[in-house]
Amino acid sequence: MKRHPSICSIAFAGIGLAWCSAPNAVAQGDWELVDRELHRERVELTQCRDGLVWFIDADGRTRTEKVASLVAIVHTEPPPDRPARELPWIRQQTELFGPVRGTEPPTEPAFDSWLELTDGQHWSGSLIAGRGESLTWSLRGVLELPVPLERVHAMALRAPGGEPMTWVDDQIVLINGDALTGFLAALGDPTRVEGAEGVTEVPLERVAAIALANPPTEPRGMMVWTDADVLAVAAVEVRVTGRVGLHLGSESPEASLELPTSDLRAVLLDPGSVSPLGSITPERAESSGAIPGGVEPRAAAWDLPLGAATIGLRGPVVVSWSLPRPGVRFAAKAVLPPAMWAWGDCDVVVRAAGTELFRERLNGSRPEVVINVPLGGSLELEIEVDPGESGAVQDHIELEAPMISWR
Repeated sequence: MKRHPSICSIAFAGIGLAWCSAPNAVAQGDWELVDRELHRERVELTQCRDGLVWFIDADGRTRTEKVASLVAIVHTEPPPDRPARELPWIRQQTELFGPVRGTEPPTEPAFDSWLELTDGQHWSGSLIAGRGESLTWSLRGVLELPVPLERVHAMALRAPGGEPMTWVDDQIVLINGDALTGFLAALGDPTRVEGAEGVTEVPLERVAAIALANPPTEPRGMMVWTDADVLAVAAVEVRVTGRVGLHLGSESPEASLELPTSDLRAVLLDPGSVSPLGSITPERAESSGAIPGGVEPRAAAWDLPLGAATIGLRGPVVVSWSLPRPGVRFAAKAVLPPAMWAWGDCDVVVRAAGTELFRERLNGSRPEVVINVPLGGSLELEIEVDPGESGAVQDHIELEAPMISWR
């Protein structure tokens, strides 16, 4: 039995940002604008509309940037010693229409249930009903969205969320820990699984988690990270009152969410143009030193902005990646953690197709450096941690937010 091709109710017609207010608006926290060359500029965001982003730069100037020149906008923590910038009339509007400080309702506890789609979306909420080859999901308790099973990667219903496994067949985990493997023919009461030994039916209330062997799909529209979800959206609207509207672009024009702007973590404007390095498995890691080196790729948790997980490298080591398509640029921040400052002393080297593109020394006096190099369409990326004069002791670095842009 095959799942028939269909279109998920979340469909995206295009990419757009529509943020409403005047250019002189309250700064909506600290953000980083990531341009097409993966350069990051720390700013205070004010608004974006008509294809332009308004922001306050590090020198306090109000500036604009074309949305088309950016690949992402990331919410960061502001420096603790800098006061917020806001105009009196904007403060009055925020106090009038926004939440009153000290009187916000208590935060609801996080949902245990989650749904992950094949395009990387991660929804909080709960299952309303299983309808055979589709389901209806309550997103954040606000929207009821139908989803065909062919768009589902995994979901947890009555068990804590975790990293989805990968397998050839569908897997249904029951509340007692037993697992059924085969093909999920129908989700509902009963839930029906076709396995090697025949058809098994179980009540939906006994199902704790499900993972389906559906192939991954490319996201459409923009990808947005919030405090609880990863959503594919058609438009984002940040309002002067400190609220953000996310328009899901579904067949129903009412499919939208409203959240505090502080809950917005990142916006990936063009998902096909960049990828986190952590999403690519290293082809090899070689170490020739007396102290064994290695690579510590960390799983890209769904809630990391842009999915960019930190990668740890223990020197001496040379790590190579085979890229799935021609790379344009590689960018990351190489950091020597404070625990390694006493003896850590190493060169960080980046090569593409055998050509050295970058070499910088890290030690306790200079514990971090920004990497941003052109790859020239290379299908190979190599990063080396080369010991300095102190040898390989404590030459353990971390690559923060490592990203590759594509042709």
